[in-house]
Amino acid sequence: MARSFCPGGVPTAEVAAYYRRRATHRVGLIISEGTGVGRAAALDDPNVRHVNGEAALAGWKKVVEDVHAAGARIAPRLWHVGNEHSNGAGERALSAYRYESPSVYL
Repeated sequence: MARSFCPGGVPTAEVAAYYRRRATHRVGLIISEGTGVGRAAALDDPNVRHVNGEAALAGWKKVVEDVHAAGARIAPRLWHVGNEHSNGAGERALSAYRYESPSVYL
């Protein structure tokens, strides 16, 4: 999968190639891995793709163009980790960000 392969949240040419390879095998619709929304607390890993900012949108443009050229469509799976305090690789709580959750129990 392509998670954590987007430096600063920006999809790279390698990520575009990854999705294009999947699209070439007669796939009609690709739904991406988790893609952060434009909230400071949405992600706990700086290398997970997001959909906000000019650089990230330019990266996504290349991904979409490559997938469409291969005959498929793609949509981002929107993601917000909420009050998640770790990405599974040890505690990486981003103390600069306030955690968001629908629960009062953090």
